[in-house]
Amino acid sequence: MKQRDSLLFSLPLTAAMLIIVFAVFLYWQLSKFETSYINEAKKTIAREAELAAAVISPMLAKQDVSSVVHFCRTIGHYALRLTVIDSNGTVLADSKDDPLIFDNHKERQEVKSALEGKAASAVRYSSSMNQKMIYHAMPLDCNGKRYVMRSAIPTAEVGRIIDMSRLNMFWALLLGAQIVLFLTYYILQKVRKPLINLHTSVEDIASGNLDRNIDIPEDGIMRELAIDISEMTNQLKRQLDIVTAERNERAVLFDTMNEGVLLLAEDGNLIRANNAAARLLNFDKDKPFQLNRCHIPELVEKAMETLKSGLSFEKEFCLERNKTRSFLFIKGSVLRNNNTRRLLLTITDLSNMRKLESFRTDFVANVSHEIKTPLTCITGAAEALEENISPETQTRLIAMIKKHSERLNHIVRDILSLSQIEKSRRHESDMLRIRLDIILENVVNIERERAKECGFEIKITENLPLTVSGDADLLEQALINLIENALRYSNGKTVSVSVTQENANAVLTVRDDGIGIAEEHRDRLFERFYRVDKSRSRELGGTGLGLAIVKHIALTHNGKVEVITDVGKGAEFRIILAL
Repeated sequence: MKQRDSLLFSLPLTAAMLIIVFAVFLYWQLSKFETSYINEAKKTIAREAELAAAVISPMLAKQDVSSVVHFCRTIGHYALRLTVIDSNGTVLADSKDDPLIFDNHKERQEVKSALEGKAASAVRYSSSMNQKMIYHAMPLDCNGKRYVMRSAIPTAEVGRIIDMSRLNMFWALLLGAQIVLFLTYYILQKVRKPLINLHTSVEDIASGNLDRNIDIPEDGIMRELAIDISEMTNQLKRQLDIVTAERNERAVLFDTMNEGVLLLAEDGNLIRANNAAARLLNFDKDKPFQLNRCHIPELVEKAMETLKSGLSFEKEFCLERNKTRSFLFIKGSVLRNNNTRRLLLTITDLSNMRKLESFRTDFVANVSHEIKTPLTCITGAAEALEENISPETQTRLIAMIKKHSERLNHIVRDILSLSQIEKSRRHESDMLRIRLDIILENVVNIERERAKECGFEIKITENLPLTVSGDADLLEQALINLIENALRYSNGKTVSVSVTQENANAVLTVRDDGIGIAEEHRDRLFERFYRVDKSRSRELGGTGLGLAIVKHIALTHNGKVEVITDVGKGAEFRIILAL
């Protein structure tokens, strides 16, 4: 601040100093000129006095005072003034005035010196001439008497020149002062003040406040600079917005990637990671993390080898945590920056793929097994019919073929139904508003005869007229599957069904009073081909797909299915749908 102000005010200060120096120099020159003029005038009147003395001395020798007076009056029209004074100080003759009007001059300094025999000069104000005069007195000795001849010239001309010069110097000083004041005011208002405002704004911008407005002066030399800085700030803000948006986009893409990404230092400390990596390796990315805490010893060893050798690697690792297995395909490569090495790991989760592979294998095995049993029975019965057998045996074998053909048909039907439901996931806007109470009544009417055949009674305990968005045929199929499941496996006597409301949800409930389901089977009830009692299920004609179909129908309606059961206390299946 002090350095800037010193620089800004150096111009008016320099101007003021130059004006003062010029004034001092001019005053010195005037004084010198006045002194030189007086000295030169003294020499001139001394010379002229000697010439006049050569004329007057003979007259005084003859004591011809009248001639002296006449001579003095003769030169009266010249600037030079001659005065002749006797030894008593009495004025005998004067070139300008009557000698009788003069006082005694004996005590005048220059006259006194001349009477003592020494020529002398003096500069003083003359009361008779009303102006300043330069006097030169010289002694004249004639016939033993001493006279003084004094010559004088006025200083009015040089005084007028000096006074005029002083007046001009005064006006010059006044003008210089005004210039200095104007420069100072201009610098204060048009340079320093805008510069301070600009400096404050630039400091705010440098600290990160790009929303700070630049004060632009209406005029002055700082206006263009302020406009340029304002435009530069706006461009910087626009560029920063673009960079920030791109950085945010990259950060969002980075954090939403399915693949995990980790950047590690040479010592294994985490530099950066995305959400997927934190989730897959189970750590908090905002806290310090070391690779040796990932619970995959092989990965730590492989990473250290890669950092040393600089060679990339690709390998599948198995992570066991909390009695679960995750299969991770990890790629590692080294990033070099000057003499620094960093390890970049990309992680792909293969767990779902492995589960799908396992599911596909199990599904093929289950389907093959489910189809193989009835096909074996059908093939055996057909081969037996080719032989000579009794009519009773033929009838029994034909019935067996029919039974197992129906079972094959049920299996194929349920597989196709499940596949169709999985493919036809509908958007809520594509569904119609349907009444659940009507659907429940339709299903009960359909299953009532079958329930009687099985020795069951179907009761509607509550049937609220609730409306949901859905597919009536699919919901009917889900309820039929749950009711047939109860009729087939519960060993009870009553199946209770209801439509109720819980908060903002509609609940379809099918409950039996049978044997219930053990805890170890509950988590797998809705898996394809899963049976609690496999041999009994096959005897009763179950395919193992009924509850899986119910689950997918509920998911199609953005709902869910749950079971509440305990051994010996029956089972309650609930389909929960949003109203």
